[in-house]
Amino acid sequence: MTNAHVVAVVNLKGGTGKTTTTIGLAHEAVTRGQHVLVIDIDGQRNASGWLTGTSRDDWYPLTVADVLDTTQPTRNRPTLAEVIVPSRRPGIDVVPAASVGEMTAISTTLDQAKGREFVLRGAIEKVMSEYDLILLDCPPDMSLVTLNAHVAAISGVLLVAAPADGAYGGVRDVVAEIDETNDPDDGLGKYLGGDIPILGLLINDYDQRIGRQREYLERYERLADMLDIPILGRPIPHLSLVSAAAEVGRGMDEVRDPKAAYVRDQYAAVLNHLDQE
Repeated sequence: MTNAHVVAVVNLKGGTGKTTTTIGLAHEAVTRGQHVLVIDIDGQRNASGWLTGTSRDDWYPLTVADVLDTTQPTRNRPTLAEVIVPSRRPGIDVVPAASVGEMTAISTTLDQAKGREFVLRGAIEKVMSEYDLILLDCPPDMSLVTLNAHVAAISGVLLVAAPADGAYGGVRDVVAEIDETNDPDDGLGKYLGGDIPILGLLINDYDQRIGRQREYLERYERLADMLDIPILGRPIPHLSLVSAAAEVGRGMDEVRDPKAAYVRDQYAAVLNHLDQE
């Protein structure tokens, strides 16, 4: 098996559909016969909880926070492989997140670590040969844990957008952070072995009947042109079936609704572009 594609799913604004997108992409990849790993680094823990069906009251003893705990010597830290758990669907494995407080604490400890931006990348490299696709579900903040995810995303960062001011600003902020990280003088450019790429834009929660949303779609189109990145697929409308399926760990291929097939096509467009890259 070849090394996996590694993609971070991002926006610095919450509520744009990052987690539902991560879950949708994982399921769509499985329909292609791919082996998928979802790494949840968002303290809300929705991706890991929804995919596995595990309650927060009965959470896992090991999480991604343990892998990133640089207060422990490397030999004492669990590997990513030791933290991986199965999801409710064969073909999708999960690295569960820790709580918001624990993830915040880990970000603080990373600040003192040598090679602090590369800890997650190093952990992922040890399991890459076991997967076709690795997805990182990122929180809506720019902590050191999130930066680790960007650095680890060797195949690209997927910008998940929504036609609203906060989401648009969140996309712009991510782009600015990636530009700073890629800078060879003031950032990490000379250590990365190549820029962190932006895979493209996926637009969620779109309602073409609302003029203000059409305006934001045009703004995203101009931004994509300026950045020379694609808008992947067509805008996904606001549909309750998307979140409803994600919350019980199901993919769009498992939902019997014609609208689910449309959403599935948009996830397929992301995977097709990834394969072409």
